[in-house]
Parts: sequence; structure tokens; C-alpha cells
Amino acid sequence: MMPVVDEDHHMLGVITVDDIMDVIQEETTEDIHRLGQVGKEERIDSKLIESLKSRLPWLVINLFTAVLAAMVVSYFEGTISQVVTLATIMPIVTGMGGNAGTQSLTIVVRGLSLGELTKENAAMILWKEIGVGMLSGVVIGLLIALGAMLLEGNPIFGIVTGAAMFLNMMLANIAGYFIPVILEKCHVDPALASGVFVTTVTDVLGFLFFLGLATVALPYLL
Repeated sequence: MMPVVDEDHHMLGVITVDDIMDVIQEETTEDIHRLGQVGKEERIDSKLIESLKSRLPWLVINLFTAVLAAMVVSYFEGTISQVVTLATIMPIVTGMGGNAGTQSLTIVVRGLSLGELTKENAAMILWKEIGVGMLSGVVIGLLIALGAMLLEGNPIFGIVTGAAMFLNMMLANIAGYFIPVILEKCHVDPALASGVFVTTVTDVLGFLFFLGLATVALPYLL
């Protein structure tokens, strides 16, 4: 137990271990809800209308970001129509970028909330995230390049896929670092809003890199 005293050191009460555990559980639940774009008040037994109010606004925002990514894809319809296999690989490139960005933003958001990310170590953390993105991009890029080459029977197709994966994963980590930091400076809860923006960046850039490189290399893909 921990005593609670006033300015004159008169005991007002005590804080028990159970009280501390309740606070820890409440704070952890709130953080998990925010990372999933769910209101902190929502519980498993919340009423239907309460759950709807908690979730619907973020689903609407996600809809608009998905439309933005779809607009990028529509710009390259001509390329996709000529190399149909591109449509098979696109979700892999964007999905892996989204996973990498989510990993990065999770670490950064937690660092911000605990005060572990400071002005003194910000540059070091940024370079670490860039390094992780580059190295993981190389590994995953080589694996997907090999798979794409075998799938299409074309080495150039594999190179295009691997290069797009590398670029998207590297920039996903950079986005996972900068977006929570920028949101906090704008006084927006990074745990609540980061996921939407990181996913948008990785989807848009993933499609842009992959389809853009495919368009440039189109004569070698036909």
C-alpha cells in the first residue's frame, strides 16, 4: 500500500495494489482502442449506437483514403490491362508496406507516450528506422522479386517488384516515424490517428512505385 498525505503530511488515505492495477488496465485498454481507431469509452458490452458512433467516423476517413489509393491505380489502368499479373502482386507490395509502417509507428507512439523519444535521441531513432526499413526492404524485396520472376517467367518483372517493395518498405518506416511525431506537435493524439495516415502513405506510394516502375519497364514486360 502507498499512503496519500496532504501538504501538512496528514494521512488522507492509501492507494492499494488493486487501485494501481485498475489504472494500468484502464490506460492499456485506452491505448489499444486508439491504435484501432476506436473510442476509449467503448466496451465489449456497449450499446449498438455507442459502438457505431465510436467507429463510424474513422471508417469514413478510411474510405476517403482508400479512394485516394484507388485513384492512383486508375491512372495506370493501361499498364495493368497489358500485364494482368500486376494486379496479383499489387496487394502484396502495399500490404507489406503497411505492416512495416505499423511496426514503426507502434514503437514511436509508445516512445512518445513514455517520454523515451526526445530531442536528444530523435535523429538517432530516425536513422535507426530508416536502416530497419532499408534492410528489411532488401530481404523482403529479394524474396518477392524471386517469387514474381518465377510467377511471370520474366526477370525484369521480378526486378520491378523487388524495387517497388524496397522503396515502399523504406518509406513506410520513415512515415511510421514522422507521422506520429507531426501529429503530436499538432496536438492530435498520435495513437488515435497515426494508423490511418500511415496506411494511406503506404498504399498510395506502394501503388505508385510498383505501377510507375512497371510502366517505365513496360516494353520489357510484354
